[in-house]
Amino acid sequence: MNLQSRLDKRKPVFHKKSKKKSLFGIKLKSQFGLTQLFAIPIMNFGAGILLFFFNVQMIFLLKSPDFFNVSNSEIGSISSDIIFYSVLCQMAVVIIVGYIYDICGRRITLCITIFLQGLSLLLTPVVSPNIFPGLYLLRIMFAMASMGPICSPLINDYIEKGSRGRANALLIFGLQIGEFFNNVILLNIIKDYSLGAQFQIAALIVFIIPISGLFIIKEPRMNKKKRISTQSLLQLKKKVDGIQKAKGGFLKKFYKISSTVLKSCRTNIAIIICLYGNFLIKMTQMMFGPFLALWTASFIYSGMLKDQQEAQLLVQSFNTFGTFINMILIFPAGKVADMFQYKYIMPIVTLLKIACIVFFCLIERPSSIASYCLITLMQALYCFQNAFTDALLSRNIPKNIRGSMMGVYQFIGSIGTMIFSKVGGYVHDSLGAQYPFMIVGSLDILLVILLLGFTISGKFDH
Repeated sequence: MNLQSRLDKRKPVFHKKSKKKSLFGIKLKSQFGLTQLFAIPIMNFGAGILLFFFNVQMIFLLKSPDFFNVSNSEIGSISSDIIFYSVLCQMAVVIIVGYIYDICGRRITLCITIFLQGLSLLLTPVVSPNIFPGLYLLRIMFAMASMGPICSPLINDYIEKGSRGRANALLIFGLQIGEFFNNVILLNIIKDYSLGAQFQIAALIVFIIPISGLFIIKEPRMNKKKRISTQSLLQLKKKVDGIQKAKGGFLKKFYKISSTVLKSCRTNIAIIICLYGNFLIKMTQMMFGPFLALWTASFIYSGMLKDQQEAQLLVQSFNTFGTFINMILIFPAGKVADMFQYKYIMPIVTLLKIACIVFFCLIERPSSIASYCLITLMQALYCFQNAFTDALLSRNIPKNIRGSMMGVYQFIGSIGTMIFSKVGGYVHDSLGAQYPFMIVGSLDILLVILLLGFTISGKFDH
């Protein structure tokens, strides 16, 4: 008896739909629970610690006589070179990470990549005083592994489409909690330890995250034991028949996914806006990391700050204030992203950010109230810009290429990081510490022009 005959004799089974859970206005898909909702920020918690140590503390580790002992005249170019080559290698794997998510699953990919990030942090002080090749290789491993949590498709897997703005806010909130824990708790506990020991203690904390991920991440697959209807079995048979007829296996799947990604980029202006937006967001992230640390350290030479320790504490203070404000604003940002059209809110936030950068470049005292206010406001606007861009992308990703599209999205962001690390380091050493900020402001102006141009022409109506 063939499959069709058995299906004809089988009585259809009807199931009562399971009640969808929600929290903070975030609606989950029916097969997922609150554990999966909390997995979204938890998997991003470690990024708040890792980014601070690799982007900010790394500057002070490089300058420390006890470790790498880089001179003041070379710190800008050397730190930017390390980032440049690590991102160059990162770009070679960023799209592959998306395919790995689509082929190998979420749990294994996320847990392994976060573990490798922690391992690179643990070994960084060990390779001193030689910058090449040890430090370069560890920074490359960190950059490549960071694509795991960055390209994570958990929001698209777990969350209903209408709540993804709030879900993206929750994702960023996990990062902010990590930064707050790092700046307010961890750094105050380990402040009396050497810089090398600080790196290693932070790494041990990061290792807890992939262990928890093994238990809280759920793959977006149907339960094999669940009984299904006649119609579902017929659909399954058609899919099986289609797979049996297909030739080329993995390569054909790779080509099909790539074609769908390119088609989506050509036909949907919103995706183009998101790609350029992430290009700019990654540059802004670097602006608040190594370039803010370099800007603060530049005041040591003018005598406004007495030593490297004071500069380090000032950067920590900037990050603490910025993180605290972002933690308050991130959920309102997600709600705004779900309530209002992006063609209005994105230009407003970007224009405010441009104004803040202009005033920031005029600051003469790093510890002034104006410095704290402008840096905090810029970080808050960056948080809004990031939330809006991620939410806009989530609303426009085709279901069958979520992991791959996130790979493309982060690939473009990696290009921004790579270019800005090189160009920013050059203009820092050649022109001054405020000029990298001016570059970001100029590219923000271009984003506003694109948004207004596509909106007026009717091509962008989101």
